[in-house]
Amino acid sequence: MNPTDPNQPEQPQPEQPASEVPQTPFEPTSAPVEAPIEAPAPEAPTAPVEQPAPGASQGGFGASSFGTPAPTETPTEAPAANPFGAPPASSDAPVNPFAAAATPAAPTTIGSSPNSDPLQAPGGKSKKKLIILISAIVGALIVLGGAALAVYFIFFNVSHADYQKAYDQVSALRDKYSAGDNISSGSSKDTVDAAKTAYADFKTENAKLGDLKALKVDKDLNAKYKAYDTKAKAYIAFGDVFIPSLDRFITATDQVTALGSGSSSFNSVNIQKTIDIYKGIQDIGDPTLKAFVDSTVAVYGEILPQMKIYESSSSTSSQKLAAISAISASSDKLSTAASKMSDDLDAKTKDVSLSDTLNALGQAVTDKLNKK
Repeated sequence: MNPTDPNQPEQPQPEQPASEVPQTPFEPTSAPVEAPIEAPAPEAPTAPVEQPAPGASQGGFGASSFGTPAPTETPTEAPAANPFGAPPASSDAPVNPFAAAATPAAPTTIGSSPNSDPLQAPGGKSKKKLIILISAIVGALIVLGGAALAVYFIFFNVSHADYQKAYDQVSALRDKYSAGDNISSGSSKDTVDAAKTAYADFKTENAKLGDLKALKVDKDLNAKYKAYDTKAKAYIAFGDVFIPSLDRFITATDQVTALGSGSSSFNSVNIQKTIDIYKGIQDIGDPTLKAFVDSTVAVYGEILPQMKIYESSSSTSSQKLAAISAISASSDKLSTAASKMSDDLDAKTKDVSLSDTLNALGQAVTDKLNKK
């Protein structure tokens, strides 16, 4: 086939790559012409293409494949790149293919700032902060819930051990109370001393009840404890005054008894001593005991002059008889005062007695302990 035969049909030419324009045989080889090309896709930069020596025939490049796409409006010749030095000063010059390879910069998207992450959605940081804030709030609520549960078990849950402590303490308290329950019947110094010790021990054990968790938290026991505590306060208020008063009263009575109990010891001297002894305790605090002491001083004050008449040798028989009659009437007053003192003490001690409320508390604690 003769390519110069004019009668020969024109053969189709093979399609040239978009990046190269073939030389025409009708133009000089020393002046290559660059054809405009489409900009390469930004996400897949091509490998550096080796530049031919100046003056050699080559396909034209609108721009370097590593840089920004070349403008397509007016094709221009690209100046030859310096194969060994730094890139040309012009910003439109191609990148030196022989320079040290560097990591290609991530392509930018329209509307994004240079070097920004094109995968970062707008508001991503705000969403992360919101998630962190929610997580912190949820975490705080979990911590608060755990703390509330811990507080409940510490302050509001009553265990078997708590009921056992309450049972032991109430039992110890009941023993101490029984030892001093009949303190008003004491008639000797030894009895009073024993009552004083029992009463002091009772107060010590009673003070421990208020710290027992079972009595504070358990509603049933708390109701029983409050009923008992009301009575206990009244009992202690009475005992704090009565015990010291009784101690002084028994001491004075023992001194009077030591003067003698026979008819020979009943004389004006001993009567005066009795008056003096009881006058010494007229400042006692318990009103019942004080009433008896005051009566004793007053009665013996009536008996003393009659006894002196009776003892006087100058007194006639009739005078002595009258004196004995007056002494006897006054002595009856002492018996009445003594009986009144005893009745008043019995009534007072019954009024402040803890037997019923303490027993009820003890039974309630026992029942709770057996069920736990």
